[in-house]
Amino acid sequence: MADIASWIPENPIGIKLPFGFEMFPAVDWGMGGMKDTLTINGQEPIKLGLYAWVVYGVLIVVNWSYYSDRFYYEYTMSEYGSFHTALRTWYGLATYIRDLTKMFSWGMLGFFWVVSLIPSAFTFMWFSRAATYLLMLETFVILLEILVKFFATFAGSDQWET
Repeated sequence: MADIASWIPENPIGIKLPFGFEMFPAVDWGMGGMKDTLTINGQEPIKLGLYAWVVYGVLIVVNWSYYSDRFYYEYTMSEYGSFHTALRTWYGLATYIRDLTKMFSWGMLGFFWVVSLIPSAFTFMWFSRAATYLLMLETFVILLEILVKFFATFAGSDQWET
């Protein structure tokens, strides 16, 4: 049985390429010390703000990609679910409003998130205001969707009325 080689061949050219882990900083799995105490008090606010900013970025990418794909395939590509079918029932209207507003609002927040890469207090202020308006819009749209879909449960549909 052959042993696995425990040596790394030398580079004859002498150029070191950044393929190893030496080019990346060490990952702080303690989340700025918050994981040790499970509290935010007394932790490093810059690191915690950076983690929150990254989480916002992940949420923006996931939400926008899901709802934009859903809107595109449901209302433009599908031969069964185009735009005119969204307005035939109350349930379809509620789903259309949800998909449209989530696609638009998460896309706009993504724009301000990218702009916040510019190190300025104004860009942070724009991003924080956009996130606040997104929270208000999401709350309103979810409430509207619940009310319209509840109404759609008891409302008639053209499927049975014609």
